[in-house]
Amino acid sequence: MDDAILGMKSYDFIFLFNKTSGSPRVQYFMVDPWTKTRIFPKCNSIVFNKLTHLVGFRPVVLDGCLYIIGGKDWESGQYRANTWRYDPASGRWSGRASLLEARCRHTADVLNGCIYVTGGEINGGGVTDLCESYDPVLNTWTAINCLPRPRADHAACVNDGSLYVSGGISNLKHQCSNVFWVYDAVANEWDEPIQGVILPHEREKHNMVSVGKYIYVVSGRGFDQETWSEKDESAICSFNTRSKGDTRRETCWDVFHPNIFNPRANAGAIMLGPHLYLIGGKSFQKDCDVRTVECYNVKKHTKRQNENWRENA
Repeated sequence: MDDAILGMKSYDFIFLFNKTSGSPRVQYFMVDPWTKTRIFPKCNSIVFNKLTHLVGFRPVVLDGCLYIIGGKDWESGQYRANTWRYDPASGRWSGRASLLEARCRHTADVLNGCIYVTGGEINGGGVTDLCESYDPVLNTWTAINCLPRPRADHAACVNDGSLYVSGGISNLKHQCSNVFWVYDAVANEWDEPIQGVILPHEREKHNMVSVGKYIYVVSGRGFDQETWSEKDESAICSFNTRSKGDTRRETCWDVFHPNIFNPRANAGAIMLGPHLYLIGGKSFQKDCDVRTVECYNVKKHTKRQNENWRENA
C-alpha cells in the first residue's frame, strides 16, 4: 500500500494504492480541514485502469497532478519504465517520458519541482543503485549519481531541500539494513547525514515522513537479533536533521516514542496537521492484511487507533 495527497478544487483526498495485487481499484479518504480528525471516516474507491496488473510502482503528486512511475506487470513479469500523469481537473491520463531504467520497488519523491527516483528491482531480478530525476517542464528523465549501494524496498523523503534514503535490501536474498543516506541535489552527491550515524533499527518496506526539522521512521520489517529472523517492526524513531554538529547517536535519534499498536509493512503514512496517520499495510508475521488506521500526535507523543475505520481502511 502507498499513499498520496491529491488536491481537487477546494478538497483534498488521500489515495491508497495497493502495490502488491495488481488491482486497478484505488481506495481514498476525503480530507476535511474543519474537523478535528481531518479525515472523513468513510472510505470510497475509484478505478484507475492504468494500474491493472501493475505492482511495485510508485505514486507521487507534483503540481496538483498524480504520477504513476515504473512497476512490474503481474502477469508477464515485465518491468515497466512508464510514467503516467493523471490530471484531476480533466480526469484524463497522459503518457510522459519513460524512465531510463525500468524498475519496481523503488522510491519517488518531489524535490525542487522535480521527481527523484532511487534504486529498485530491475530486469533479471537484480537490485539497482541507479537514480534519475524527472523535469516536468522538459518532460525528460536524467541520470544522477548512484546510491552508495543498491537498494530495494527502502524508504525516502524530502526535508529542507535534501533527499533522505534509509534501510531496504541490497539483493533479493538479503535481510533488511540500517543504512541512512542524504542526497545533495546541487552537488549531485550522496553521503551519510552524519558520518557513522545509522538507523537505530534495520528496516525495509517502511515509511519515512518529514515533520519540520525531524524525519520519522515508522512501520516496516525489522530484524530480531535474538531469533536471527525478520519481524514486523513496531518501534518509531525520529532523526533531527539539524544535529549535524553533534555526532552522538542518542542526540541525532529519538528512540523513545511509543510503539505502534499493530506492526505492519507496506503501509500508507501521511501527515495531517500535528498527526501522523498510518493506514493499512500487511503483517508478515501474522500473514494477514492490517485494516486499522493509527494516529500519532507528534507534538504530544500520544497515539490512538480508530476502530471505526477497521473495515474500511
